[in-house]
Amino acid sequence: ILRKVPEDMQSRLNRGMDDYEDYPDGRAASIPSEKDLVALHRKTIRAVTNQHRTQIQWDILVERAFGLEDLAESEKCADRQFRSTFPQHYTGILKHICT
Repeated sequence: ILRKVPEDMQSRLNRGMDDYEDYPDGRAASIPSEKDLVALHRKTIRAVTNQHRTQIQWDILVERAFGLEDLAESEKCADRQFRSTFPQHYTGILKHICT
């Protein structure tokens, strides 16, 4: 299950685990069943997928915001030439098609 979680997320999770190492009321941790582990595995996969999806949506939103900002700045320029904050770098065949 832990191999499904990216390393940066694992380090963030491990930072807050100090409080959970000792049980103040003397209870021992119960051993999870195979069914519990399967459910945890499914939830882990779903959470990682949602995190990736959210990160991609955020990246697209930021790129769109920069594009709109570049468009507004280009309209203000006297020479009316579009200048992108982050120029596109094409490689391979796209370099010949897109330029």
